[in-house]
This record gives sequence, structure tokens and C-alpha cells, in this order.
Amino acid sequence: MTSIHLDVLKEIGNIGAAHAATALSTLLNKKIEMTVPKVEMVSFDDMMDLAGGAENVVAGIYLRIDGDVTGSMFFVLPVEQANHFIQSLVQDSSVDFQTGEVSELGASAMQELGNILSGSYLSALSDFTSLRIYPSVPALSVDMVGAIVSFGLVEVSHISDYVIVIDTAITEENTPNGGSVKGHFFLLPDPDSFEAIFTALGVQ
Repeated sequence: MTSIHLDVLKEIGNIGAAHAATALSTLLNKKIEMTVPKVEMVSFDDMMDLAGGAENVVAGIYLRIDGDVTGSMFFVLPVEQANHFIQSLVQDSSVDFQTGEVSELGASAMQELGNILSGSYLSALSDFTSLRIYPSVPALSVDMVGAIVSFGLVEVSHISDYVIVIDTAITEENTPNGGSVKGHFFLLPDPDSFEAIFTALGVQ
């Protein structure tokens, strides 16, 4: 994968982020901005390091991608930032993913956040490529990074050693320090899907 491929994915990511920001702004009734500062392809070990190490506890959303493109997708957020964002979303300061003090509403809100973010990105990718891309219902897990992503890695590790990492920055208005929440998308397309995506984009 070349820098041209990554630039294309970053541009698609920013378009998806703009759609997600609009949806989140409506949900929160406040201005939300989202950007994709960086897209890179890294090894599985480096992916773990980006998320704070394999034993770092995070809130993770997992979904399967089907259609003309198949693969797995994760959205991983540090627990502290997941707490902040979901507390703001559901107006409940007691939400704490690290201690397990999460109401059904809080868990549903976290799944919805993952649904909006991943859905917006995949919709942008579908629009650009004219490929049919269908995400599954997202599953929420609070665990060590290594445990959360192990399922997706099992499916691709025998045919690939790399994953696409899409950095995501979410900024809320009227919050201290801009209310920046930084997470990572880990996109693991099945091997045939890499070719399908870039052929549809006209990138060799």
C-alpha cells in the first residue's frame, strides 16, 4: 500500500467524519467537529501499541463488514474518554466503563457512537467506490486491547500481518480543552477486498 492509497483513505475518512459530526451534533444538541488526522498501515504489534499496549483496558466496538467488501472493523477509545463522552451524551455522570457502572442506556449510547462513526465512514467508502458495504450490528466490549481485537485478528492473521489505522479526533464545543476525544479505527479488510476497493477507486 502506497502513500496514494493512504491519502485516498484519509480523504474518505474525513468525509465520513463530517457526516458523523453532523449526526453527533444532532444527538448532543451541540456543535461537534471530527477530523481524521492520520491514516496509516501498521503491523498487528504496532496497532496494539497505538492503543496503549495489549493489556491496556479500552472501550471497544467491533463489527463485521459484508457485501462487495468484507472484513472486520474496530473502534477503540480509552476508557476515560469513553466515560467523558457517554456521560455527556446521556447526561449521567455515574457512567464508568472501567468499574462496570454502566447503565443499559450508557452501553446503548456507546454502541450508537460506534454505529454512527463506523457507519459514516463505511457509507463514505461505499459512495466513493459504488461498492455495496454492509456493517453488522456493533458489539460493545470493555477489556484489554489484545482481548478485544483478537477475534478479528484470528480471521486475517494467517493471510496478512497489517491493519489500516484511521485516527479519529472528536471535539465538542464549550468543554474544557475543547473536549477532544481521540480514538482509533482499526480496519481489517479481507485480502480480496483491498483489491476491490482500490480497483473501484481507480488507484493502482
